[in-house]
Amino acid sequence: MVEEDKELTLSHNIDQLSAGQYICDIYKVSYTNNHPYPYGYDLIAGWCRSSSSTPYTIYQTINSTDYIFPDEHIELDELTINSAIMSGYVYHVLSEVGVGTVDIWLPSDSESQQNFAYSLYFSESETIDIPEMNFNEFELYPNPAKNIINIDWKGEQVPSYILIYDGLGRCVMNVPFKSSLDINDIDPGVYIMKLVSDHILGTNTFVK
Repeated sequence: MVEEDKELTLSHNIDQLSAGQYICDIYKVSYTNNHPYPYGYDLIAGWCRSSSSTPYTIYQTINSTDYIFPDEHIELDELTINSAIMSGYVYHVLSEVGVGTVDIWLPSDSESQQNFAYSLYFSESETIDIPEMNFNEFELYPNPAKNIINIDWKGEQVPSYILIYDGLGRCVMNVPFKSSLDINDIDPGVYIMKLVSDHILGTNTFVK
């Protein structure tokens, strides 16, 4: 559970409820999916298909009021060459403020099966053609690394993605930029890490 007994305003009418103020418990639901990886291809990008998924987005605060927007929305938390981790939120509506008990789940209870949909883009090229610019503007530690590797980025522009290549030039990981990266899913070896936006911002090497 993320929060309990949270007062939220439903933004608009839906089948079970009218727009208004409700007391809710909020649950985060996550799903890890293993997908096939075509040999000889590089994973370029991945994105969520929220309209084909069921969980909702987390509530949003607008002008000091917390709103539930009952629309499907999920996040792609992590993407590797063979798996994706996605998350979203469900709400247990306990009561309507000033009216009484409701006991309805949006979109369905936390124990029910939720749908998570996403798409992948692969390229036949063994490398990703991104214009190269500055290099080695970041440090990696510990190096060698076992489970987690930390990224000390020193550049002015914050990278958008982390790309990791193996010794054969294959992209084995493509994830949104973060300062601490879980590398449990890649095999022991020597890897090249590139931090990119619309071009390569920096590159470095690490050993697992």
